[in-house]
Amino acid sequence: MLQYHIHFNLIKIDQCQSSDRNQSFTVKEPNLDLLRLESYSTYHVTISGESAAGIGPQTTTVEIITPPKDATASPSNVTIKNSTNPRALMFSWQEIPCGERRGVIQSYNYALRNNSSVVEQDVVNTMSVTITHLIPCTSYTFTVSGRGSGRQGPNSENITVVTAAEVPERVANIRVNETNLVWDAPSPLTCEMLQYHIHLNLIKIDQCQSSDRNQSFTVKEPNLDLLHMEPYSTYHVTISAESAAGIGPQTTVEIITPPKDATASPANVTIKNSTNPRALMFSWQEIPCGERRGVIQSYNYTLRNNSSVVEQDVVNTMSVTITHLIPCTSYTFTVSGRGSGRQGPNSETISAITAAEVPERVANIVVNETNLVWDAPSPLTCEMLQYHIHLNLIKIDQCQPSDRNQSLTVKEPNLDLLRLEPFSTYHVTISAESAAGIGPQTSVEIMTPQQVPTRGPRVRITSVTADSVSVAWTEIECGYRNGFVQSYKLNVLSAEDTLIYFTEVERPGLNCSISYLTPFTQYFIYIFGLTSIGKGVTSELQIKTLESIPTVPRNVIIFNMTAFSFRLCWISPNPTNGIVIGYMINYITLDKRNRTYQLKYDTIEHHGANTRYWYTVDNLQANKHYAVQVAAFTSVGIGPMSLETKIYTKPDIVYVSVLYTNEQAVMLSLENELNPRGRNVTYYIKYRQLQKIFEPNGEIYFDWFPTILLNESPETYLLKYLEPATVYEIEIFVRTSAGEGEPVNFTVTTLAPAAKRKPKMTIVSRSDTTITVNLKTIDDYIYVRNYSILVEKKTGGKRQGIVDEFLLNYQENPNRYITASFARNNVPVEFIIGNGETYADYYNAPLTEGSSYYLTFFIEKHGYETEELSPTERGTFLKAETIITTDEQSPTKFGIIIGPSSLFVAAVVLILILVLVTLKRKRYCSFPVNQDFQLEPIKKEPSAPVNLG
Repeated sequence: MLQYHIHFNLIKIDQCQSSDRNQSFTVKEPNLDLLRLESYSTYHVTISGESAAGIGPQTTTVEIITPPKDATASPSNVTIKNSTNPRALMFSWQEIPCGERRGVIQSYNYALRNNSSVVEQDVVNTMSVTITHLIPCTSYTFTVSGRGSGRQGPNSENITVVTAAEVPERVANIRVNETNLVWDAPSPLTCEMLQYHIHLNLIKIDQCQSSDRNQSFTVKEPNLDLLHMEPYSTYHVTISAESAAGIGPQTTVEIITPPKDATASPANVTIKNSTNPRALMFSWQEIPCGERRGVIQSYNYTLRNNSSVVEQDVVNTMSVTITHLIPCTSYTFTVSGRGSGRQGPNSETISAITAAEVPERVANIVVNETNLVWDAPSPLTCEMLQYHIHLNLIKIDQCQPSDRNQSLTVKEPNLDLLRLEPFSTYHVTISAESAAGIGPQTSVEIMTPQQVPTRGPRVRITSVTADSVSVAWTEIECGYRNGFVQSYKLNVLSAEDTLIYFTEVERPGLNCSISYLTPFTQYFIYIFGLTSIGKGVTSELQIKTLESIPTVPRNVIIFNMTAFSFRLCWISPNPTNGIVIGYMINYITLDKRNRTYQLKYDTIEHHGANTRYWYTVDNLQANKHYAVQVAAFTSVGIGPMSLETKIYTKPDIVYVSVLYTNEQAVMLSLENELNPRGRNVTYYIKYRQLQKIFEPNGEIYFDWFPTILLNESPETYLLKYLEPATVYEIEIFVRTSAGEGEPVNFTVTTLAPAAKRKPKMTIVSRSDTTITVNLKTIDDYIYVRNYSILVEKKTGGKRQGIVDEFLLNYQENPNRYITASFARNNVPVEFIIGNGETYADYYNAPLTEGSSYYLTFFIEKHGYETEELSPTERGTFLKAETIITTDEQSPTKFGIIIGPSSLFVAAVVLILILVLVTLKRKRYCSFPVNQDFQLEPIKKEPSAPVNLG
């Protein structure tokens, strides 16, 4: 047989589920392992053999049941039924699923565990079980498995369950443990106690006051903190436990809470008034009920002085008397109660002062510098209100007996002896007084300290000279010495308060002589007595030494020297040694003759030592060597001469005159005296512009031009290349072998250039009192001060026109006047003559009806500084004249004649105008300088002295 062909048809699985599943095998041997098939299942089986010839016929189908095996699954849907029984549990389950049983399930094995311990394990034939005798509120785990003909099947998954809770038993052993109320939890304690219900009924507070106060708590743990309750108080306490099943029965006890420290101090602490200065008594009441918090066993008290403890002790009574204290001393007292616990709080501080007592004697009365001091009574605890002092003066100034009494009271243990007679003997009695009364007296004898004398000696002059003085004095009067006068000091001061001399005369000396003083000088002599303390009041004496000859004048200076004079200056002597009544001036020619000249200068009045004097010495010779000295004299005599001051007089001056000027040059004439004193060497000419006349807003005082040097002595010199209409300052001096001469300084003004054409005026209209004219100026001509209109009333005489005399206004000359004047840039084009207005201080007066006038429109070139100018300062006038009558109007190029006229008159007038213009032009072409003009030096008289102090 090569193999066997086996065909299986599964018709019932696990004997509980129909099937039609087919399966074929081939095997070599005539057997088949059924473990390869579903266990405990029904199969239809056919088998056929196969040889080399082929497969034979199948056998008759047989029906077989495969052998059982161990189940491969646990019972399903294991559940626990809810039960309120805290000591039993009921579990149920369903069969093992079909196909997993693998045989007949004969029984079920179950196990109930608590943690890892088996509580119950058994076998049942049913699919439920009830387990009893369990513990409430306990966690259990349950498992179950099926068992067939084979071994046990797998266990089901663990089912965890907790038994139900039950109402707890009573709590037990309720007790007070220190500061806690504790109790035992109900037994057995298997269920969790959710909380404990506590009811408190306070029946006595602090064991001294009844109460009926209720209070309830719930706590988690079996203890209660009694610190939250009234200490040392009686309570009824009821406690019951609560679990998830409900609240158990109550347990009631009576307790006393533990004591605590008192929270209050003894009440009404008072001090009883006592006249005893060395004891204090304090009393108090019990601590208020409710604040004691226990039995008060004793009282602790403390008495302090400042921060120091005087007495501290414990008493069982509610009062204490403390002795051996100090009178008049401030104390503080506190008391506190003490129970079984710690000390309670102190009472508020009570301050008390012990009473005063009569003081003892003062001691150690001594003089300390300027004070009488003593030691206060001992012990010094009470305030001394005052000290009573009685003074009996028995000797004044140690030189005069006395019996004068005096009483004083002082606050401090010292007396200012400066209030008493100095350097005097006293009997002193002192007693102290406190609030309790006056103590016993203490007496001593003292001498008050020395002071400075309060009066000076009586002084007199015994002799005086020009340089010395002698003085004498008496002793200071008794009662004013104020001590032992050891010596007298003498000071001599000048009028300027400068110390000149000082000395000290030891007693018994009472006089002194002072030498080396300055004559005719005022001095102040001060004398005072000296004690060991210092100087006393000063006696003053004023003296003046006699006159003597003066000392030498000081600071002799020569200045303002010319060819024939010089200015001498000096300062009066210092010291003057008297009243300087004059000065002697000596000057000597230092040549072969050595002539001496003397001048006496008498002072008008006496001046001090710092007075400056001036004197002009003249009538000297030019270029001469002189030596000058000055001496002062008083009524006693003349003093010494000053040192010689040597000088050279200057060379002779230059005489200068201006010959003429034009627009760009000045001709100068340079001359010396006929007999010059000295040899001329060089002329120096300096010049500069001061101001350009027609530029009033321009620069003034220009720099000097380079100096011109002339090594000859020319008679004339032409200063060229100047600018027109400009003021020049010219300075000329000469230097000779003797030195530089005095300069000659003067000013000169160059002429302005003539205008190339004239200003024009034409008639526009006229009326009975006015004439309207048209005015035209010279636009490009700047050398104009102003333009003016001259009005001349025709009176039958000769017309004057513009002449040298000063032109007046209408108020000064109504027949010939300037009626209007205009600045160069302010001339109107049309102007009404006679309109009654004022122009540049000129009144334009109305004309007279039916009169004839000469009108002139002209230029004023000079006179640039003021309105009131001399004729020579007006410069050249350019004019255009017209003659106008009131009944004719005949305009011409240069002017119009007013009134009836003829050609003959016009011709004559024209000729006169031409002549006048020619004369004017000639007159103003040069500066009108006097040919004999010369600059003389000015000699001044001696000036008044000036005090330099």
